[in-house]
Amino acid sequence: MEKIGARIGARIGARIGAKVDANIGAKIAMAAGLPTPEDEPRTAPARPRDRATARRRLTASLAALALASCAELVITTSTGIETEGSPGAPATDSTGTPGTPATASDVGTSEGTGSATGDADTDTGDSSSTSAGPMTSDGATTTSAPDTNTDTTDTTGGGDGFDTDPLDDPLTTEIFTFEGMDLGDIDGDGDADLIVGGAGFPPRVSVYPALGDGSFGAAVTTEIASFEGFVVGDVTGDGRADIIARGAGFPPRVELYRGLAGLGVSGPVTTELNNFSPAMAVADYDGDGRGDLFTDTDGGFPPRVITYRGLMTGALQKTSETEVWTFAHLAVGWHDGDAHLDLLTADDTPPQIVNVWPGAGDGSFGAAVETQVFNFSMLDTGDLDGDGLWDLVTDVPGNEWRIQLYRGLPGGQFAAPVVHEGFSFLALTVGDVNGDGKADVVTQPTGSPPRVDVYLSK
Repeated sequence: MEKIGARIGARIGARIGAKVDANIGAKIAMAAGLPTPEDEPRTAPARPRDRATARRRLTASLAALALASCAELVITTSTGIETEGSPGAPATDSTGTPGTPATASDVGTSEGTGSATGDADTDTGDSSSTSAGPMTSDGATTTSAPDTNTDTTDTTGGGDGFDTDPLDDPLTTEIFTFEGMDLGDIDGDGDADLIVGGAGFPPRVSVYPALGDGSFGAAVTTEIASFEGFVVGDVTGDGRADIIARGAGFPPRVELYRGLAGLGVSGPVTTELNNFSPAMAVADYDGDGRGDLFTDTDGGFPPRVITYRGLMTGALQKTSETEVWTFAHLAVGWHDGDAHLDLLTADDTPPQIVNVWPGAGDGSFGAAVETQVFNFSMLDTGDLDGDGLWDLVTDVPGNEWRIQLYRGLPGGQFAAPVVHEGFSFLALTVGDVNGDGKADVVTQPTGSPPRVDVYLSK
């Protein structure tokens, strides 16, 4: 046991001596009462006569080892030498502070349900504190939303964004309990009416006529076949919006209900389609006066948007497929300043990217123009300021009373958002409710009674 203790002490002393002083290790071993290798006897030590003696010698050796280790720690600390495994100092920037990690009317839409976690930095300050410059990647133009964190209402986007909040305070209309809503001019008077799906049984839709002041009149309700989501637009070209419902069950299909002057609907006219989700949009891409239907492939790969041309009979005819980036939201509108309808897709998972695919007027679409935006789970588009370029409207997850408004820019980009402070809501849609040529925002508020809030554009 003495021999083992001598070797342990010698090794510890040698390790310390390599970093500080070769003599210190020997002094530690001597202070522990252990022989150095030079003093070690050449003959084997006598075997202890009993276990108690062996135990005492083992205890003494372990105590010497602990003493040597403590001495190494004291010497290393006092001399400022860094031992193996000690953490380095934090990185600092040029100021000497610890560095921080880099961080990465006649158009209808009906979306699948999106989700997002965490609050977005939604309030924006003046233009001097916002913009990240445009970046390009794979031919796509990207505009980053500002990274600010102020807390004021009616914030302006600065730069080319809205100078002031473009929305008024809401007007409220109580309605029946409903599931799903869209806007469209069912009666052909120039104002977008409110269409909702009735909750429960039987399956039905209710049309609330727009009264021209942001409120709605009494509903006209029509029972229809079972459906899973719907969108509104004038597919037949008669000047009145129709309801295009995604039929429940198999086969995949849409059922068109023609809008009537008395706010009822007739039909349906059924068209079987490829498998698709309730994310649909309707607008006239070819300028023939009839709305066309845009659907997805319900998770198929590669992601595609399918275009169906609207016929006067209410049937739909497939015309094209467009490969796009993965998306959860689908909309259409006039975004790049030309006469052709554009396609908009968006993904609400980080990084939140909105893609505008410029239309060619024949059902095909060009390369995407990208804009990075703040967190959202709901999205729709419309021309809020009447400048001919459609704007983007989203919610703010975690701040359910806020509406983010991104002004459309030439080329299919969007400016930094304005935040409107409204009331908490569960769903939103956009359309011209009062017929003034500007799109308005309609939300489904939380709580009771069932109702809608209309935020007219100023």
